[in-house]
Amino acid sequence: MDDGGIIEDATPEVLDLYESLPVRFAVESMSQVLNTDGIALMEFFDSEGSDALERLTKEDVPSMKAPESAVLLEKTEEMILIISAANISGEPSGWRFKNDEGASDFPADVFDSSFLDKIKNRQIYLSHGDMVRVNIQIQQSRPRRNLKTACSVIRVLEFIPCEDA
Repeated sequence: MDDGGIIEDATPEVLDLYESLPVRFAVESMSQVLNTDGIALMEFFDSEGSDALERLTKEDVPSMKAPESAVLLEKTEEMILIISAANISGEPSGWRFKNDEGASDFPADVFDSSFLDKIKNRQIYLSHGDMVRVNIQIQQSRPRRNLKTACSVIRVLEFIPCEDA
């Protein structure tokens, strides 16, 4: 389980449901009824309605919480990117890049301290149209019911001034 606990005698079908984010979100949403004043117990019955198959109380609500997000894809690629916005003080945040002339730009933090130091110390002067050949990490995750793509420049392999491109 998420908290390191062990489920004994779980069927493969139950494990598949546990690993399904949409199911986990639905269970979390359903369990929120127990946070309502005056509701202390939820019971689930079989089709005959005789004995409760499962009982949930307010104390069970924290265990029904779905994970905040799940990583769907994580990869590192070498790419050449156009710098569309730079942090000229050499900080990791505040950078934007394009991977195609007609494409929209996207944010990416830059974690190459050597490259950032060159920006800070004015060993590299940036101008419109400059490019970089980089190792970029792309991570896609699913926070709740959305899709989030985050990019990080891990290493700048080459700085390509616009006049050399």
